Amino acid sequence: MIESIQFLDEQCVLWINGLNNHFLDEFMWWVSARITWVPVYLILIAILFRFFNVKQAFMVIGLIALAVIASDLISVYGFKQVFMRLRPSHNSNLEPKLHFYLQKNGELYKGGDFGFVSSHAANFAAIGTVFWLKLKDKIRFLGAYIIVLNLLVWYSRMYLGVHYLTDVIVGAMVGFSVAFLLCFFSKKKIV
Repeated sequence: MIESIQFLDEQCVLWINGLNNHFLDEFMWWVSARITWVPVYLILIAILFRFFNVKQAFMVIGLIALAVIASDLISVYGFKQVFMRLRPSHNSNLEPKLHFYLQKNGELYKGGDFGFVSSHAANFAAIGTVFWLKLKDKIRFLGAYIIVLNLLVWYSRMYLGVHYLTDVIVGAMVGFSVAFLLCFFSKKKIV
């Protein structure tokens, strides 16, 4: 069964990565860059202050920060450093078949050695889940927006050749679970 999953993972990343062109290279690099999302985070923070009082908004921001920190630590120390599954970009059988983004410094982007699970997927899922749980009754179609943004980020990681499908799926499950549990077990109702 593990071999079948690995085969499907490899075929999926080869197919997605094989759809490369210059425009998508730049766009997916931009989507994967953490700095790209700063304006979105600022807008989301502004939304919190629109719907909640200052204390509640800061409590939600703190919850989001805690969810991201926990998701990131779990993705690295609970998965990457335990399973040590090489990224597609470091898999000697796949690497010659993959297209990599050429960075401004002239180096090809291949990410770190290990990719199971995707920290990008875990962190984005954590942020999206907290926002959805806290604002779902206040903003129509919020869940759809969050899902689209998350799918875009997850897709970009496979497009760039640095994650398998299972890396992003399990990473998303980690982020969702952490955020859900933190919201559920917060000592008092924040909002």
